Amino acid sequence: MRKVILSLLFLFVAGISNAMDYNDIIRDIRVRIRDTGPTSEEYRYSDLDLIRMINYVEEDIVSYTAAIEEEYYINTSSDTREYTFPEEQSLYPRRVSYAKTGSTTSYERLDYVTIGNLDNQLSRWEDRGMGVPTEYYIKGNTIGLDRPPRPAGVNHLKVQVVARPIEVSTSTLSNTPYRGYTNLYPFHKVISLGVVAEITGNYQVYYQLLESMRQRIQSRPDAFKGGSYID
Repeated sequence: MRKVILSLLFLFVAGISNAMDYNDIIRDIRVRIRDTGPTSEEYRYSDLDLIRMINYVEEDIVSYTAAIEEEYYINTSSDTREYTFPEEQSLYPRRVSYAKTGSTTSYERLDYVTIGNLDNQLSRWEDRGMGVPTEYYIKGNTIGLDRPPRPAGVNHLKVQVVARPIEVSTSTLSNTPYRGYTNLYPFHKVISLGVVAEITGNYQVYYQLLESMRQRIQSRPDAFKGGSYID
C-alpha cells in the first residue's frame, strides 16, 4: 500500500497521468477488492453498487478539494435582495462579485456575512433602501445581498462555485471523471481508493491522498485563495 501512496503522490507532483474513464475505475476497484469474477454472477458488488459509491465518493472529493470550479452570472432586479443560484450544478459558492460600476467587465468581490452578523450590525437591515451591495449571505439555495441593488442589470452578479460532478450512470461509463478536466487526470485513482475505503472501512490511504490532492489543487497559480464563506 505504501507503494500505491508514493506512486500516486509522484503523479500529483509531476502532474502527469493517463485519463481513466468510469469503466477503468470500476475495473480498478474490482482488482483492489478482489471481486473480479470470473463472471458477473460471482460479483459481490454489482456495477450498480459501485456506480452508486463512485457518485458519492467523487462528490465527496470535489467538495473537500474544490477541484471543479465554474462561474455563473445572474441578472439583478431593482429592489430585489435574494437570487437563486444553480444548486443542481453547484455544491457551494466560493466567491460572489458584483458589477458595482455597472460594467460587466469590472466586478468587485462581496464579503460573506451571516444573517446573524447582519442582525448585529443593523437590527432593521432588511429595511435598507436600494444601493450598492457590499456583502452577501447564503440562505438555502439563494444568495442574498445586504441591500437591494440599483439599478437592475444583466449579468451584474457573478457567482464562482465549486461545481457538482456529473452523475454517473450505466450509460455514461465511458465518460472521464471530474467533468473531463485534463488537469485532474492524476487524481482519477483517488476515486477508486475512496470506493475501496467505503467497502473495507480502511480510510487511512484515502484520507492521505485526499489531503495531498487538496494541497496540490490549492497550490496552483490560478487557485482561488480567499473570500469563500467556508474558507
